This record gives sequence, C-alpha cells and structure tokens, in this order.
Amino acid sequence: MIIIPTIVKSKEKVQELFEKLEVSYLANKSPNLYFTLLADASSSSKEIEEYDEEIVKEGNLQTKKLNEKYPNENNEEMGKFQFIYRKRIWNEKESSFLGWERKRGLINQFNEYILGHIKNPFKANTMENENIPKIKYIITLDADTDLILNSGLELIGTASHILNKPVLNKSKDLVVSGHAIIQPRVGVGLTESNKSKFTQIFAGERWNKFIYKCNIRYLPR
Repeated sequence: MIIIPTIVKSKEKVQELFEKLEVSYLANKSPNLYFTLLADASSSSKEIEEYDEEIVKEGNLQTKKLNEKYPNENNEEMGKFQFIYRKRIWNEKESSFLGWERKRGLINQFNEYILGHIKNPFKANTMENENIPKIKYIITLDADTDLILNSGLELIGTASHILNKPVLNKSKDLVVSGHAIIQPRVGVGLTESNKSKFTQIFAGERWNKFIYKCNIRYLPR
C-alpha cells in the first residue's frame, strides 16, 4: 500500500494529491499495489470545520473517479485507490483540536486498522465496508516526494530480500533481526536541480547525499 499522509485544508489539495497518486500508479503498475490518501485534519479551535465536509466529498469523488478509470481486476471487492480523513480530538497541551499524534499517529492508526486490530477510527474511510486484502508493506510518501518508475517495486524487492527480511520475536511484536523500515537514497529531478545555483552545484550525481522522506514499512502480523 502506497500512502501519502498529510494535512489537507481544501478540495484543491485533495485533487492535487490524487493526481500524484495516479502518476505513482502509472509508474508502478502492479495488481498487488494499492494507493491511499491519508488526509489529516488541520488543528483548530473547533472539532469540526466548515471545509471538512467539502474535503470528504472531494475525496470520495476522486476515489470513485480513479477506481472507475483503473478497475482492480485482481480484487473486485476493493478498488486500487482509497481515501481517509481523520477526526480532530482535543489536545490539552496545545489547547486545540487536532489529529491524534499528528502524522505518526495517523500512520499508526492506519496500520492498526488494516491489520484488523482496531475498528474504524476515521471521520471518512472508503475502505470501511470493503474486503481489505492482506497488506504486507506500507510505502510512505511525503506530499513533495515522487514514486518514480518502478521504484515501488524495487523497494518491495529490497524489503523481501532474505538478508533484509524482518524476523519477529516469539510474541510477534518486535523485529529482532532484519529491517522493519527501509529508507532509500534520494534522487533529484532535472527540474528541481535547476531551481537555484545551490541545487545546480549540489544536486549532481557526485554530491547527491540527501535522503528522501520516503520509506517502506513491514507490518508484522
């Protein structure tokens, strides 16, 4: 499952991120890959904002649109594209309503949900009444990170290699050997590398030592 966990405040942002998911799908076509926008609610003095309904409506619309455009032949009970929008809860320390534990909490709740450990905790969830397939890996992208041609498949291949494969303890709640998280090396696009003198100097092959905010997680069962 490829996910983009990010704060969303408008329907235009929802459209933009679903376009990104569509491009990722076209670059990484596989009957076993799914794509989900994890839209987090922004912090607010109110539990429910006026634009929440607009975001949910647009998310459901984009999900339906892409699933009709790219039908899932491998699993007719669940579409390739999904949408989730979180509830706000009161945070005493920040004196505002926001998503629990922010991005870390969002990913944690999503993982627990698709593993069947918790009931649906989200305000909107297109997967709620669908037959969720067994998801083994989560590929996490930032809103400004691209999943380039076949990179998703390469990540999964790396994670599945026998030397990297995670080994769980007896209670199956801790990785004791191998890797539970893999974070790849960055690659800078041609457009981005020419935005300034700094990027022209340091975005080359020789100096490219940045790290993408993109990782793949193994979900122990």
